[in-house]
Amino acid sequence: MPEACNARDDDCDGTVDEGQGVGDPCDGVGGCGRGVTECAPDGTRRCSTDPGGTQSEEGVEVCNAADDDCDGRADEGLGLGDACGAIGVCPAGQQECGPGDAVVCSTRAGGSADVSRAEACNMLDDDCDGRADEDFALGQPCVGRGICGAGVVECDDDGAAHCSTEPGGSRDASGAEGCNGRDDDCDGLTDEGGACSGDDCREAPLLALGDTVSGNTAMLASDYARSTCFANSPGNDQVFRVVIPAAGNYVVGVAPLAGDFDPMFFVGTACTEENVANCVLPTAGRDTNAAGRPEARSIAFPRGDTFWLIVDARVVGRGGPFVVSARPTADGEACENPIALALPARFVGTTEAVGGRRNDVAGTRCPADRITTGPDQVFSVQVPRAGRLRVRVTPDAGAVNPILQLVRDCAAIDDSCVAGVDANAGGGTEVLEAAVEPGAYFIVVDHIGNPGGAFFLEAEML
Repeated sequence: MPEACNARDDDCDGTVDEGQGVGDPCDGVGGCGRGVTECAPDGTRRCSTDPGGTQSEEGVEVCNAADDDCDGRADEGLGLGDACGAIGVCPAGQQECGPGDAVVCSTRAGGSADVSRAEACNMLDDDCDGRADEDFALGQPCVGRGICGAGVVECDDDGAAHCSTEPGGSRDASGAEGCNGRDDDCDGLTDEGGACSGDDCREAPLLALGDTVSGNTAMLASDYARSTCFANSPGNDQVFRVVIPAAGNYVVGVAPLAGDFDPMFFVGTACTEENVANCVLPTAGRDTNAAGRPEARSIAFPRGDTFWLIVDARVVGRGGPFVVSARPTADGEACENPIALALPARFVGTTEAVGGRRNDVAGTRCPADRITTGPDQVFSVQVPRAGRLRVRVTPDAGAVNPILQLVRDCAAIDDSCVAGVDANAGGGTEVLEAAVEPGAYFIVVDHIGNPGGAFFLEAEML
């Protein structure tokens, strides 16, 4: 028979496998390298490095444009060119070779049209791995910095994660930084930003008109135990400079942030190391309400000048955190000039019928069956997102009985009423909560036939 490559003498000439080139050098198929010619079991010839050969270099086919398994084809069976669906932020694409000889979707990590990105804390699958926010331990217990206590990990507005009790969190427990040896604003720092300034006249910070700023007398000294404004004020005190641009009526207010702190304040025209002298008026201050209640009044300033505002207390050594503000009495007098609040907001003011305060905004159905005929103050607020808005008003401890109104159109209180509340008697705190959509709203602090008084307003999105 014709001689075949099978280690036999098929043609009976005394020679085995002659003419088959057995032992000659050869190149294997694809990725199989240099070898020698040898016989295959089926009588054919092969290179020793080919699949099944005595020196086989056959590999597993990977995505590299090479014939790894030495079958004469490259990248077969890997689905190249097949469609791949959208995942996360990555749209649909097609299968192709990527880094590390792996098969990737063209629109995902390593692909030629990659739109993936580093995973951020934003409820999206940014890296297109089929999971969202997997790197941030969302929902796990955590403890906020400073005074911010136990909460859970959640996303912040910048794509990072924070504890829910830290600033901007859903259960924000931070406060204004005060001079008390604590990290009140939960930023990792203590008493920073001039929190301990204003211990005396020489380092009194500026209280700009229209601002509501924080203070704390707890760790300060009692520098002004007596003044021409009040005969006796031995508590720890803090000094602010107030620049009045022109003669007129301006509301000055202080609201304690601790229920056991009973602040008082007075305004003078001079401030020395010994005392605060020459009150703007004999009554240019306020000390009428109980602990935890705001103190505010409209003061007739005689001229444009720098004046000195002292936040003090009658109790020796007693101090605490507070917010203080000063602004023209006419601000927020009517719908035409509401006081703009940025959420979360704090405001200390008064609706006393002094300095021009009037009843400008009246309603009969917000809340129902309430006729608001007392002096009022109007605020505007821009709601950034759908949710629940909470407004809380703490009045002074007298007979003041505030009513809260949340409306879309200040000129049509009853017809645009979102919510109104009058749940407590004189001196009671009123809390209004309402579902809101993004947009502009008005908040009105009003009364039912009573003369009004000092109040502390707080507004926030829940």
